Amino acid sequence: MAGYYSFNLTSSGTASTPAYYYVSLAANENSYDGAGITIYPSTASTTYVSYQSQSVSFNAPPARIAGGITVIANVSEIAGTLGASPAVNVDQVLKLYGNAGLIGTVTLPAGQIMIPFDFHVSASDGFDKAEAAQNLEKFAKNDE
Repeated sequence: MAGYYSFNLTSSGTASTPAYYYVSLAANENSYDGAGITIYPSTASTTYVSYQSQSVSFNAPPARIAGGITVIANVSEIAGTLGASPAVNVDQVLKLYGNAGLIGTVTLPAGQIMIPFDFHVSASDGFDKAEAAQNLEKFAKNDE
């Protein structure tokens, strides 16, 4: 039942402090197939982005963020954790898209460090690989 899905990660504003952000998958059957993160810093600073098969993480200065992540789902559930550490002063919003549009949303409220997510999908919900790649590029540019 492999299918491609698209995460869109955005912040509701500009965080006032630096933070480490991550989106991690819980199931070994699911994996990431690509990620693009755009960081709009309020001050000059260094950053890094780490991309692994089940985790995308990045360190950002005080900033507004936008990102796209492609998920390959081999089971009917896409679950994991969205986090920011230390907690920041703006919400972080993670949306999952399939071929029929928005599947679900989870919001990490300002002041909290992590929140689990759990989206249920079916084989017919997924994109083809090319469309998922287009979404990654669009979401990384914050062009939802």
